[in-house]
Amino acid sequence: MHDGRNAVSVFVVHDGQLEELKGSSVTTTIQARGGGEVIGSSGRKAIPVRAQALRGLVHVTSGQNYTFTGWASNQRLSAKVDTVMVFVDREQVFASKLSLIQPHTMLGQAVPHQKFAFEFELPPALLPKPGSGHKVRVFAVRHGVAAELRYGGSYPWHTH
Repeated sequence: MHDGRNAVSVFVVHDGQLEELKGSSVTTTIQARGGGEVIGSSGRKAIPVRAQALRGLVHVTSGQNYTFTGWASNQRLSAKVDTVMVFVDREQVFASKLSLIQPHTMLGQAVPHQKFAFEFELPPALLPKPGSGHKVRVFAVRHGVAAELRYGGSYPWHTH
């Protein structure tokens, strides 16, 4: 491994033989469509972006990595979202099921909207430098509809 891009192959042992797993060429982007936006992936149904469909807030702190913390739910605060996604200049750089990025809490620790909370880190190589003019946007998806989360604190990038 070296700085910059590296070629990586993933293998699996299948019936005593080493077999290379094939990668995916699926790209996910934010696209303008019908006066609004959709999240589109090659070969998949487009996800419409609706401003008020979901609720949530995201904060970012920087250190060795960028730490994204926040919460996302339906409008009534009664159901979790399915997925959280991060885009840089309309290109997806991160996506995860909410269940995989929910933080652990200590007994008795009070966290606002804990049931809907998320936390994950992204390396600086994946994101543009703050103030560089690039857009970094965070979306939540639930039941095939997406909404951009509100940005709290001193969010380091442009969003629109």
